[in-house]
Amino acid sequence: MDKTKHIIESYGPNGRIALFFGWTFDNTSYATHPWTSPNGTAYRYPPDYAGNLNEMHEAEKRLSDSQLSAYVGELANVIVNGEDKTTLGNQMWHATAEQRAEAFLKTIGKWEE
Repeated sequence: MDKTKHIIESYGPNGRIALFFGWTFDNTSYATHPWTSPNGTAYRYPPDYAGNLNEMHEAEKRLSDSQLSAYVGELANVIVNGEDKTTLGNQMWHATAEQRAEAFLKTIGKWEE
């Protein structure tokens, strides 16, 4: 694994989701703000998708209809994790940002164990 990919992976789900939405990462200059948003603003870190429900809400809004359908299924799988699905509806309303980020990455094919 090259050094830049390793560094991006250290940001976990947040880095992978940010890249999906067009953020870029430039570690060549060892800048203090290596992440650049699609509008060109530099940041030290990507958005905290896995730790902030507001960030995940914004990410979810950008899914296509077909992706959204797949996402709901992935979220259900993440939440129940092989357990009883009888209370799934209630559990989905209370899914954490981390669970939503995992389901999101599985939906777009970027999840890594």
